[in-house]
Amino acid sequence: MAPEQKVPELINFFTIILTAFGIDRQSRKDGFVGLSKKMTEEQIAQVKESLEKLDRVWNYLMDINSIMMRNMPDLTATAIEKEFLPLYTSKIAQHAEREDYEVIDAVCLLDDCMEFGPQFLFDKISGECLSKFTEVLYARGA
Repeated sequence: MAPEQKVPELINFFTIILTAFGIDRQSRKDGFVGLSKKMTEEQIAQVKESLEKLDRVWNYLMDINSIMMRNMPDLTATAIEKEFLPLYTSKIAQHAEREDYEVIDAVCLLDDCMEFGPQFLFDKISGECLSKFTEVLYARGA
């Protein structure tokens, strides 16, 4: 099978991974909320650290997709637009409920798509996200 056929499959697989990790994270977070009143500060810190470690997959896959976008923009852009943008833009849309590192990963992916991707991807992101970027910057005190 030619690379141009494998790249969308790979990005789809990454999306499946992120979705599974997201479901697992939400389940852990929901369980934590119910138990947090009975936990010590040290236990709460351990749970938060565990969730942050689980979230690292978002950063790793953002980095991989950024490398792919830089080196194979024509092969990756459509699949990233379809599969990844909705997942990462949701983190920006819900930035008030997200950790800083989650928002940063999303902004970095979108920035790489705009910088290294084809024009259609730049137009889509800049048209839909520019006002949200500004909102995030003001809200986060950047």
